[in-house]
Amino acid sequence: TSTSYTYTVYAFDTSGNRSVDSASVVGFTTGANLIFQSDFEQATPVNSAVIAGWNQWGPNDDAVVVTSEQARAGSKAVKFNFNFSDWDGNDTNFHERAEISETTYTEFKLGQTYWVGFSQYIPTTWQNDLPTNSELIWQFHGGGGGPAGASSPPLALYIGGNTERISVRGATSTIYATAPPENVLATFSLDADKGHWIDWVLEVNFNFIGGLVKVWKNGVQIVDYTGPTIYHSAGETNQNGTNFHIGVYKWGWGDSATQASNRTLYVDEIRFGHSSASCADVKPTGSAQCENVAPDQAPIVNTGSDQAIIIPSRESFFGTVSDYGHSSSIFKKGSYAKQKKIYGGKAEGGTEQQKRSNIFPSCFGTDTRPWTEFVSERPY
Repeated sequence: TSTSYTYTVYAFDTSGNRSVDSASVVGFTTGANLIFQSDFEQATPVNSAVIAGWNQWGPNDDAVVVTSEQARAGSKAVKFNFNFSDWDGNDTNFHERAEISETTYTEFKLGQTYWVGFSQYIPTTWQNDLPTNSELIWQFHGGGGGPAGASSPPLALYIGGNTERISVRGATSTIYATAPPENVLATFSLDADKGHWIDWVLEVNFNFIGGLVKVWKNGVQIVDYTGPTIYHSAGETNQNGTNFHIGVYKWGWGDSATQASNRTLYVDEIRFGHSSASCADVKPTGSAQCENVAPDQAPIVNTGSDQAIIIPSRESFFGTVSDYGHSSSIFKKGSYAKQKKIYGGKAEGGTEQQKRSNIFPSCFGTDTRPWTEFVSERPY
């Protein structure tokens, strides 16, 4: 658990004169397993107001604000809002994005495991853009001068058309001037996510070997990946880890054809946890508990009671099983000539249907297809 609090500072001079109070500052105490938390409840929902604990980027003062229009828990959330008319391609002035990252730039250090939770609300008014005009709505960004620091994020949620995709970019040793190709870990429908809060929980470990990405969406695990989760960038000067950015980054506006004129997104209930944390520590208030899914678990099928089989000393005939709704036989892979050998040449002579009926009388009935069709549709 964690608690938010508001405080002011004042001072006395040597004569005992008291200064005026400073501006209010919001702080948090976090539970033992949490590094950071923000629910935006203490922030004032006013355009251009500084949101305590966060760096804000956007083309206008009202591109990132705290609002009471939507909230996952409590009464407030952060709202990201900007228009195509604001976009001028000049990312120095943040005309491509409306995003936040927390002011201490919490470093997700290489080789260490962290938990992250947050909630996002995509309005029903969100205009699906062309698939060629992509954007992202959360990302882990490489640190300056470090791995993945000069190009595409090593982990992000992208949107293109009506498709959302979670992608990782990682490599063991190759040094990239730009970035390695995306490794898409999950895709899902954007339209299905509009108009309600989507709760996210991630367990991440950024590393060149043995990295980890697990993702739960509304309590359901949709990603369970191990492998490279970050890459080397040309000119690296350090081995710093990543930091977390959330909001809308729409780099394609102005560069590619578009059919969207506005981007609005709401975010609430952001938490970061140590490796000792769990889903319960970081999941948004009211969210479902993360389900446990064992990796690479084979499906379990009840096939009924055990059946005894007799293995002959020569050709491999395994009795009868249910196949395509019929009682048929499973036999050793081999040619039609070998099947004739097994059955003492009973298939010799007569029509194709008669040959099959002599061998498997309970299976074929009046099926008159060529023998080759039967063989090809029933793999051994």
